[in-house]
Amino acid sequence: RTTAAPPQRHVILDETILQRLIGDLIVMHDQTRKLLHATEKPNITIQILPRDVGGSPGLEGPFSILTLPDPIPDIGYTEGAAGTFYVEDRDRVRDWVLRFGILTQRAWSREKSAEVIAEAMKNYE
Repeated sequence: RTTAAPPQRHVILDETILQRLIGDLIVMHDQTRKLLHATEKPNITIQILPRDVGGSPGLEGPFSILTLPDPIPDIGYTEGAAGTFYVEDRDRVRDWVLRFGILTQRAWSREKSAEVIAEAMKNYE
C-alpha cells in the first residue's frame, strides 16, 4: 500500500489579518497557533505580506491557482460577494501566476513569516 504525497500548498497572507481581532483573544490565539503549526509542515509554505509593502497585486483580490500534472493547464479560482468562479482562460490564469510571483517576492521569507505569526500569537495570550 502506498500513500500519495500530500499536495503542495503555498499561501500568501496579508499581515493585517494577524492584527484584526475576529472573535476574542482565545479565538485569535487558536487561529495563529494553527497557522504557526502549518508552517512546520514541509508541503505548506506560508508567507506574510508586510503592511508597508504598499500597493501590490494582492489588492486586486484573493485568488487561487490549482496546478495539476501535465498536460492539464493551471486553473484559477476566486470567490467574493459576487460568488465563486473557476477560471480556465489561459491568459487570465497566466496573469494570476505573474501576480503570485510578484507577491511571493514582496512577502517575507517562510522563516520570517513564521516568526511574525509566532509574535502575533503571543499578543493574544
